[in-house]
Amino acid sequence: MKPFYHEAARLLKEDPEFKPDKPVVLAKIDATSAVSLAARFNLDGYPTLKIARNGEISEYEGPRKEGKG
Repeated sequence: MKPFYHEAARLLKEDPEFKPDKPVVLAKIDATSAVSLAARFNLDGYPTLKIARNGEISEYEGPRKEGKG
């Protein structure tokens, strides 16, 4: 997933709607060592992608393949 984090960061930086005063955070959690955090966010499969907006957490349901998909 690491290359995808870098690509997402680059795309966000180039996005004209990106606002540096409201940063977007990408986080990686190792649920094997952060068990309570994994439970808190209901991480039960790997990789699990979540989106948090305004304190609300939801499942990411977009494409999971490189490119269009």
